[in-house]
Amino acid sequence: MEMAEGMSRLVLTTCGTSLLTNGVDQEVRARINQLANHTERDLSAQDKELLDRHIDERSRLLSGTKNPDEIRRLSAELNGLITYFGGDLKPSPGRPDAHILLTSDTYLGRRIGEIIDEWLQSRGFSVQVWSPGGLTTRDREDFRHAMADLVLRCEQTLPGYRESGYRIVFNLTGGFKSIQGFMQTLGMFHADEMFYIFETGSSLITIPRLPVSLETGDLIRKHEQIFRRLGLGEELPLAECRGLPEILLFDDGQKAILSEWGQLVWQRSKWSLYSERLLDPLPGLRYSSNFRKKVRGLNLSPDRLATLNERLDELSLRVRGKRENLKSLDFKQLKGNPKPPSTHECDVWSDDERRLFGHYENETFVIDDIERGLH
Repeated sequence: MEMAEGMSRLVLTTCGTSLLTNGVDQEVRARINQLANHTERDLSAQDKELLDRHIDERSRLLSGTKNPDEIRRLSAELNGLITYFGGDLKPSPGRPDAHILLTSDTYLGRRIGEIIDEWLQSRGFSVQVWSPGGLTTRDREDFRHAMADLVLRCEQTLPGYRESGYRIVFNLTGGFKSIQGFMQTLGMFHADEMFYIFETGSSLITIPRLPVSLETGDLIRKHEQIFRRLGLGEELPLAECRGLPEILLFDDGQKAILSEWGQLVWQRSKWSLYSERLLDPLPGLRYSSNFRKKVRGLNLSPDRLATLNERLDELSLRVRGKRENLKSLDFKQLKGNPKPPSTHECDVWSDDERRLFGHYENETFVIDDIERGLH
């Protein structure tokens, strides 16, 4: 695979049940397929004993197999990885490649993730296992909520790897078809390259990064406050969200939250929104004229401005009792009366001594000032 010399890779691999079903008799395969969407609490003692015995056998078989071709026949996921890495899956000199294993939120999914995790770590790789809550193919709504969580994880994790010089690669050889389909779309925004293999022995199919972008700026700005509140995880009355396309929302007929596609749109757009100006306050907050003036005078960089807007939006949830105190906020009451009319303060930037100061007026928290802390 062509890539810059010395560039490490972060490979996200979708995991299915191939490690447990490849090369086994039809009866065992059929029973595993029947139990594939079960969590541990769903399993009877007899079924769990059957699965554990089979999982242990397959784990021992994998760990005792040294021939790469035999390993490829055991696991679709490892088949993809070994083929992609040229038949010899081992860390390259310098910074090792890293791996993320995406497994279903099921008993089998988690156990398979543990086995492949251990196998990769034993070869010197750094590994994370992601099992988003509700990620099964048994319930459509749970699946979509898990995909929304996955979008958030990718947005919070993958850009940092790219900024550190990693090439982002999606291995879609294993996993359920519904997950693979979603990951192909998500990969258009995150992956430098995607690859998969139809079956053992067939050639590797690669898909380079496509120049895809979401042109949603006008929509975001038109419904700025709704997106900001939904993006914070708020559940809003459906009537307040009527201007948004249905595909961006989950709703029960009364309340709505962002869908997996809504999360993708928001995560891809929020930095641009947050970094352009001081946004109007969300419910529960009011900005004093002094505070607005101080912010203008600071002439903040886009990054600083984005963080300030994020903190203010988080503070909106905190003062309305919809979120516990975040470490990044450290919202607390002032001791004594050192800065009237302000009664409370909170943090803004982790590397700066400036604080937000404010006070309550009935149910509204008024931001009075932004300046260095009092200690």
